[in-house]
Parts: sequence; structure tokens; C-alpha cells
Amino acid sequence: MGNARNIEKDIMKGILIFLVVLGHAQFPGHRFIYLFHMSCFFIVSGYFWKTSYITNRKSTMHMILKRIKTLYIPFVFFNILFLIVESSFPFIIPENIKSITFSFLFLNFVKIIFLRGRTILTDSTWFLSVLFIVTVLYTFIMLILKKFKIKENTLCIIISLISLFLGGILSYLRINIYEVGTIFSALSMYSLGNEIKNLEISNKFFCKDRYKLVILSFIFLILLLLINHQEVRMIDNSYPNILYFYFASIFGYIFTKNLSDIISDSKYLKKYFIFFGEHSMAIMCLHMFAFKFVIALQCILNNTNVLQYISSYPVYYANNYWWIVYTIVGVILPLIIVYFINKLLSFVRKDYYNYEK
Repeated sequence: MGNARNIEKDIMKGILIFLVVLGHAQFPGHRFIYLFHMSCFFIVSGYFWKTSYITNRKSTMHMILKRIKTLYIPFVFFNILFLIVESSFPFIIPENIKSITFSFLFLNFVKIIFLRGRTILTDSTWFLSVLFIVTVLYTFIMLILKKFKIKENTLCIIISLISLFLGGILSYLRINIYEVGTIFSALSMYSLGNEIKNLEISNKFFCKDRYKLVILSFIFLILLLLINHQEVRMIDNSYPNILYFYFASIFGYIFTKNLSDIISDSKYLKKYFIFFGEHSMAIMCLHMFAFKFVIALQCILNNTNVLQYISSYPVYYANNYWWIVYTIVGVILPLIIVYFINKLLSFVRKDYYNYEK
């Protein structure tokens, strides 16, 4: 049962990372995607939070060290890597940030170390930094509140609602200093994910197979009706109001969950979306870089100056179905890069092992 649920969540992560790339590729329906795709990522992440993290000090420290390895280090690595790339090839970034000096590089290096800075090509890694903070924060909140012997389900609801309220106030006031508003809104979704896990385990959050397509269609229509003049942008903690954000996120989760159930019935689609989900980190960190190759191709085909338009962000132009090309390259190229990096690392490790023998 647990393995099946993990596969389901891998498919969900595969769907969500595909939607991230699709949205950044300027898919005409990107406003629909922005309703729920990032909040659902936090819900799925919260789903995997375990009570064992707060069993004792050792288990808590083990969890934190694991998140440093899986979230903090990738965030720092990719941002420093592309800070070097962008400073070495400034023609690939927009004109308004090309004043690259030593003090600029040093300041941005320090910001990255403290999770406060990102590069243009890794802007979507805000998710990694916020998720790291939210995971640690949620663990310590649960660690403190468990002393009051309140049921975990109740704690999840309390944390989710309080965080939603605080995030909503900061969204209304348009205050997001150090992404504190985004952190509260994300914490609300993370706690909701843990509650959903508890409900699914107790069979209170499910639907029968024969109803899944009907529910998927119904939720799709609800989400279409929710599309508002103001986009939901978690990176800026910007949304119309807390109820809109909360229900768009819940309906988005149900939509993604039912879509993943339908995909899991297809042998080939299931395999691909599980693979996308397992490599969502690489796709998230590298798809903006991959877009540059499509921009170069567009310039070549249109006989325009590549150096003049390569800095276009996030894309050069997406009309005439070019958003499809951006999406395909944005998903596939990161996977190819990771494949060759893994092959290289495997070769280096094997060569080192043979040398030691």
C-alpha cells in the first residue's frame, strides 16, 4: 500500500513539474496552471512528512541533515553554478542586470549561501529554499506542540489555518520581505499535505475508480471558473484572497491526484511521469537554461541576431505553438544532462575504485 502511494505521488510530481515547464513556456492556459501547481508541490511534500521526525533529537537532526543534502545543497550548487555561467556569458541574461562586478558576485554568492539569492536561469529554485525552511519550521512547530498531547490531525489543521491567515494578511498588505509571506502560505499547504496523508490512510480522502474521470472533469470545470483577473503567484505570495488560494489549491490537488490515477492505468504514460517525478529536481533547476537553446534555434530560423535575443526571458516568443517546443526541450534536455553527468560520475567512481585496488 505504501509503495503504491509513493508511485502515485511520483506521478503527481511528474505532472506538476511538467506543468511548471509548461507554464514557463508561456502555454496559453498558463493562468490555469498557476492556480495550483506550486501549492500542490508543497502539499505533496508535506504528505511525506513523518511523525518519526520528532521522536527524539537524533531523528530530528537526521531529518534536517537529509533536507540539507536534498534541498539546501542542490539550491546552493545550481545557483552558484549559474552565477558563474551568467557572469561568464552576460549576453544570456536581460540588460537590466548586466552590471557584473566583483562586489556584485560576492554579494550574490553570500545571498545564495543564506537562501536569499537566485540567478535568472535558476529563478524557479525559490521552491527549494522555501521548502527547506518550511520543512524545518514545520518539524520544530510539531516538536513544540506535541508536548500539549494534541492529536496530529488537529495540529495539522491548526497550523494550516494559522499559517494561511498570516500568509493571507501579508499577501493583502503586499509584504513579502525575505519571502516570509511565501513561507507562511507554503507552510499552510505543507501542513495540509500532512493532514491529507492522515485522511488517505484512514480512507477518508479517496474516490472509487469508476468516478475518477467524472471527478476530474468536474474539478477541471471548477478550476476554470476560479480563474481570476489576478494570478496566483506563490513566489510573490500574491493571490486575490485566502479562501481563493486555499480552495484553488485543494481543488488543484484533487485534480492532480485523479489525473495521476488515470495516468497510472496507462503503462507507458505511467512510466514516463514516474521518471519525470523522480527527476523533478533536475527539470526544475535546468529547464530555464534549456530554453536558451530553443531561443537560439528561433533566432537562426528567423535570420535574427542570436546574441541580441538570447537574453529574452523566459522565452523569445511562444506563439505558433513554439510553447510546445519549449516544453519538450525544457523537460528532455535536463534529463539528458543528468544522464551524462551520472555516467561521468559513475566512470570516475569506477576508475577511482580500480586505481585503489
